[in-house]
Amino acid sequence: MKKIIFSILLLTILAASGCSTQNKNEQVIKNVDNSASRTDVITADADDNKSKAAADSTSTRLLPAYVKSQDENKYGYIDETGAFVINPVYDQASDFSEGFAVVFNSEDNQYSVIDYTGKSIYKSSYNIGSYHDGMAVFDDYKDGKTLEGYIDTAGNIILPAVYDKASEFKDGTAYVYADKQIKKIDKTGKVLSSVDINKNDIYISDFRDGYIVYNSVGSSIMEAMDYKGAKLPLPNNVSSDYTGYGNLMYLGNNIFAVMKKSGTEDYSSTFTTPYALFDANGTKLTDYIFYDLSSYSNGYASATDDTSTYFIDTKGKVVDTLPKFEGRGKLTLTGNVIKAEIDDILTYETSDGKVFYQTSDDVKLSSSLTLKAEKFKPNKYVVVHYPVLTGLSDGSVEKKINEKLYTIFVEGRKDIKKEDNLSVDDSFTGKTINNLLLLNKSGYDYSFGAAHGMPINNYYPIDLKTGEIYKLKDLFLENSDYVKVLSKKVAAKIKEESKKEQSMYFNDSFTSIQEDQYFYLDNNNLYLYFYPYDIAPYAAGFPEFKIPFDSISNIINKDGDFWKAFQSDK
Repeated sequence: MKKIIFSILLLTILAASGCSTQNKNEQVIKNVDNSASRTDVITADADDNKSKAAADSTSTRLLPAYVKSQDENKYGYIDETGAFVINPVYDQASDFSEGFAVVFNSEDNQYSVIDYTGKSIYKSSYNIGSYHDGMAVFDDYKDGKTLEGYIDTAGNIILPAVYDKASEFKDGTAYVYADKQIKKIDKTGKVLSSVDINKNDIYISDFRDGYIVYNSVGSSIMEAMDYKGAKLPLPNNVSSDYTGYGNLMYLGNNIFAVMKKSGTEDYSSTFTTPYALFDANGTKLTDYIFYDLSSYSNGYASATDDTSTYFIDTKGKVVDTLPKFEGRGKLTLTGNVIKAEIDDILTYETSDGKVFYQTSDDVKLSSSLTLKAEKFKPNKYVVVHYPVLTGLSDGSVEKKINEKLYTIFVEGRKDIKKEDNLSVDDSFTGKTINNLLLLNKSGYDYSFGAAHGMPINNYYPIDLKTGEIYKLKDLFLENSDYVKVLSKKVAAKIKEESKKEQSMYFNDSFTSIQEDQYFYLDNNNLYLYFYPYDIAPYAAGFPEFKIPFDSISNIINKDGDFWKAFQSDK
């Protein structure tokens, strides 16, 4: 649930401007592009805190990769054999640049610059960019606004955060934007030249390679100018009523993506309207045919169609010499290594198709039981990773469980069409408690154009002997009035919390739990939880209440199948 709550908080901020026992030392290679079958196993020594990166770092290429850890992705760095060199303990991880990378740890809410050994040289609560010419841009938050400055490779602040925007250094100079001026500076901060920008307040979304992509405050329309303040002759295909974002994007290599004129001029158009490529002189390079464009890296960008993700070159031509990947996502080529982020699966492979790392959603429940991940994808915007239980000794019960799991995950998604403009991302985790499989379905539904989507977080307690999926009422004695008993306990906890100045609960929002209230459990406790908006704001996530079984033992049906399934050792 931690990952879901973190995502809700992040999405809420943007809109305003634990149950797996998976073996996380295994990542199973599976076929992505429907070519040869790949079944190699890569082991990540996630518990060994000694780094192998003490070897010659100048000859080492480290790549950010993650393993599944409960309901989260934990990032570290692998080499080109697929072995972890820096252990997967971070929540985010950037590419290495000039021997350094930036990682983020949600536990202390800190970004860190690390070297090839994993040693941190600088920490901050705010974003840090990649190194270029020995300098990296860092953010700071002052007086209600984000400002940028520069640190060096020793983690020293060389230029304090006083600029509204700062570019990467190249050949000893960089460009910054401050006080409605674009200034060329050296590494001491000396202004070498400056240009006045005759614009009202602007919000800059991209500031690199000599170009500024921006929108004026109060407008969603993106425009572009060069560092001399000259507006680029790029078409504007949206009206003054446009309320989306991304009508214009800079992709690198002096190439811009321009959105096609559309009858839809809200946020949804970013997903549903194709783009064409233009150069900085306004020359049209392609028709309006591309979706989900990535930035250029080493001369290649990626785009998607209804079924696949593929590379394009700087002329907008599909690169037939590089592989296509089934599904929707993003591709990056660095040297001869392709990084494919497709339908929530990360794959690294060489340009000739040799996979050396791939994540897996499989969950190892025990030495014999596994939840194998299968993918259901009825259209480009929907991806459902659903579980298939394997290894159960009773084949008929296994079949019964898998039929129910398919219904839970897939049946309700079959009729979603691309034209519904709905993005769906479903996955699962699970663990066993004696003879009970506690399965968690998590996901996120987003209707294009909405301020935010709706997270999904449902638990299913499944009896591994009978295949029965239990409901909350199955835990209690008949006529026990469990709803009333549990409601009193929840109400008491809410009342106590509401005394605090920063209480998250709506006033008078709770009266009673439902008969089929959302819940999960462990050996000793029952956890009741609520969806966003039920009793608290969206940003509160899924408020939950822990109720020890000892406090409700008089109403529990201890002779019932549900209780016995997970308390069989007592």
